[in-house]
Amino acid sequence: MKEYRKSYRPLVLWSLALLPVMLGTATLAEKGGTDERGMIAVMMITVMLMLILLMWMIWKGEYVYWISGGPSFEEAKAADREVRREFAWRHFTAMLRGELATTALLLIEYALGAHEIVMALSVGAGIVASAISMIGIKWEDK
Repeated sequence: MKEYRKSYRPLVLWSLALLPVMLGTATLAEKGGTDERGMIAVMMITVMLMLILLMWMIWKGEYVYWISGGPSFEEAKAADREVRREFAWRHFTAMLRGELATTALLLIEYALGAHEIVMALSVGAGIVASAISMIGIKWEDK
């Protein structure tokens, strides 16, 4: 069995990948002939996908000590693997549900011709709502 070790390397790599992914997405959208509203929608969806990826990384690597309000590394290390995975899974699924709902709303707003500011505000509100939905997920060291 692999030893549970403290690492922030995946978080640093995710952070470093964020800007190139955003720039690459914008470049592809522009070359695809996407208008300004479409480009903004694509960029917001990319941000949401990157947040989902971050939560998946936390689940996959059991990096529960990255989560604000979660356990310290020592608490996480002392806990059973299943406890760490369950805690991270609950955060991942909360983020996934919230971001999928927000993406659906964004696409509806785009199709109805909503202004960019309205789309940005709804995505921002969706991300905040996803984060708020995770507040009730508590670390229970079993």
